[in-house]
Amino acid sequence: MEVVRYLCRSMLADGRPVDWTLLSEAVPAGRFACVQYGLRMEVPGGPAADLPGIACGREDIEHLAEELAARQVPPEGLAAAAVAWLDQESSSLATRSATCSTAAKST
Repeated sequence: MEVVRYLCRSMLADGRPVDWTLLSEAVPAGRFACVQYGLRMEVPGGPAADLPGIACGREDIEHLAEELAARQVPPEGLAAAAVAWLDQESSSLATRSATCSTAAKST
């Protein structure tokens, strides 16, 4: 796992600062390799949490970091919050796919 870059600093509801870092990992896929992205959040001098390999798109993981920072998710809640976000994204994708499929059939 490689630390790619520092994303931002946010604050938790209790006033503690949190540093967000983008993680990257090349994953072999036959003759090629895919890049999976994750997040590390760390309260300076306090707890930290890593969430490796949860997105294949850099924009997706940066969007997730922005949402979690805005919701002031603490390190202890990182995994649960990310699972909820992934469920929401999957549901949204399924809805968009069904809408497109229905529209295509009606034309």
